[in-house]
Amino acid sequence: MIMKNLFSFFLQSARRRPDGVALKIRDREYRYGELLERAGRLASALDDSARVVGVFAERSIDAYAGILSILGSGKGYVPLNPRFPLSRTATMVRLSGCRTIVVGQECLDKVEELLGILEEKPAVVVWRETPDAG
Repeated sequence: MIMKNLFSFFLQSARRRPDGVALKIRDREYRYGELLERAGRLASALDDSARVVGVFAERSIDAYAGILSILGSGKGYVPLNPRFPLSRTATMVRLSGCRTIVVGQECLDKVEELLGILEEKPAVVVWRETPDAG
């Protein structure tokens, strides 16, 4: 399973070098330990019965943590790009069988519109982290 291996590689790196730089977004660096901690908090909020989880967020630390939490939980993920037309995103949700969507705070307005389009409403997990201090 490729996705499980991706998480395993990340986990090995996080254990070996928790203070190592795992990710750089704009001018901010994020450490493996920090990213793993965020992913763990989010994983605890995911529905155990969900097999596929969507991530509806801009490129951010929370989007990456969301993907890692999903993969670490043994689930598949569907990247939902907030810049795509909502009709396209709704089709992706329907075709993937996605019943849970992790939503970044920056996409709250759009997810409400998305839910209005969908006949079967997925569970929504809103990722509310405190803003970064740097």
